[in-house]
Amino acid sequence: MPKDTAILDAALDLFETLSYGSTPVPLVAERAGVGAGTIYRYFPGKEGVVNALYQRWKQALAAAVVDGLDRSQPAALIFEGIWRRLCGFATANPAAFAFLETHHHGPYLDAGSRGIATDLDRSMAGLLAEWQRAGSVRAGDPQLLVAQVYGGLVGVTRAYRDRGTELPPDLADQTIEGAWNLLASPSNRRRS
Repeated sequence: MPKDTAILDAALDLFETLSYGSTPVPLVAERAGVGAGTIYRYFPGKEGVVNALYQRWKQALAAAVVDGLDRSQPAALIFEGIWRRLCGFATANPAAFAFLETHHHGPYLDAGSRGIATDLDRSMAGLLAEWQRAGSVRAGDPQLLVAQVYGGLVGVTRAYRDRGTELPPDLADQTIEGAWNLLASPSNRRRS
């Protein structure tokens, strides 16, 4: 495994178990199996590590959710595809998903990290604005609606993590109706 990858993998584990603030660089190096000086050859300190890690996983999340998405379908089907991809990412990468949410507002995130997050948020809000114009999604600030629905998933994943249990493999099936119904106009809501 390349040393930079080993460093990022070790940092992900430590930042999630101990926290970013409580993780010294020598501990990251020890966990990665490298010397502390090696970290500084790949990254400009601990902030460089957290930003590289954030960018790595935020880009992976964005690609998982958006790449190859067929936007020609009705809003409910597009949303279902996005939701299934999002839940799949959270289930397959629980530590990374938790890391992204824990560090989303970190003061140590640089412009590159914030830019990736902003681009994804804008993309999702733009999609909701299109659906609002088509009458599929209820009125309201699209960014607020995205945050409301996404925050629900974050809460679910956090509850499972706090209990020390794995996310269910059918997470998307269990949550899709409620997630869509938070957004949908009354005539477009799903019914069990």
